[in-house]
Amino acid sequence: METKIADEILQHNEEFLKKAPKDLLKKADELARKGQKPAYVLITCSDSRVDPEAIKKEFIGEEFEIRTAGHVLDKAGIESVQYAVEHLGVKHIVIMGHTKCGAVTEALNTDADLFILNKIREHIGNEKNLTEAIAKHSLETAWDLAKLPFIRKNNVNIHVFLYDIKTMKVQHLLSLNASPVEIMSKS
Repeated sequence: METKIADEILQHNEEFLKKAPKDLLKKADELARKGQKPAYVLITCSDSRVDPEAIKKEFIGEEFEIRTAGHVLDKAGIESVQYAVEHLGVKHIVIMGHTKCGAVTEALNTDADLFILNKIREHIGNEKNLTEAIAKHSLETAWDLAKLPFIRKNNVNIHVFLYDIKTMKVQHLLSLNASPVEIMSKS
């Protein structure tokens, strides 16, 4: 069996631990002892070009991260959000779409019958422009979440951003509070 990748991962971990700041290791120990208390749920794409570190203040413990192709949420993703909201007390969700998203590109350019692509197509409708489709998919993901009873019951705030994979800069698209009044006002 080929173990090159496994060996590299172990080597990278050793190098990381040698270079890791003492306060990071202290924070890891504290989180292990006291449990996690993330400030927000981050829902973003599993694309390797998307680096959530670009929006974080701390290296560890800041966010409860959910990554899927095209940041599409299935049952497991939604229940992960529910766990964070109901059991960890998270009051903010960050949805971060990104430029040149391969999943949105596939949804636009193929007829492949895959859950992820079908969900994206449902969100983007007739939109043909890639950047607009990515933004629309991210916004529709926010509205889908805002309608969930556990989101509304817990008065969760949802924030939508677009991450540029070339510059690593984020653009704020929307913030909303999942209150019944705000949800009903969506046109």
